[in-house]
Amino acid sequence: MRPPTTSTSPASLGPRPLEVLVADGHASTRRAVGGMLAGEGGMRVVETATLDELVRALRAHLPDIVVLDPGVLGDERLEGLERLRRCAPGLPILLVGFGDDDAHAFEARRHGAVGYLAKTASPAEWVAAVRAAA
Repeated sequence: MRPPTTSTSPASLGPRPLEVLVADGHASTRRAVGGMLAGEGGMRVVETATLDELVRALRAHLPDIVVLDPGVLGDERLEGLERLRRCAPGLPILLVGFGDDDAHAFEARRHGAVGYLAKTASPAEWVAAVRAAA
């Protein structure tokens, strides 16, 4: 998160944009999601493709939320999620994937995510889900 500003100019009085870290191993998906959240949601977006990139990004700058495709965690998904939790305790993580049923949402929460969103959701659903989870 950014440090609070000390300026009293009119521009600094408005709400700051939500800062989102999008982690997805597929470049086209990552760019589409990042572009959608930035364009339609007015959010600041950082994109990463691997668990190591994600951890480095979290150490450099803590966002308001991580939107995470669990594939980024590799074969060691639970250990990868634990690594993220150690790096940024309390940071909301919204898992995303292709399933769209309650079982996926339950599993996401069981493993420490604040929620789950199907990648097939509409742009408005993406924006609303990220804002609600943050």
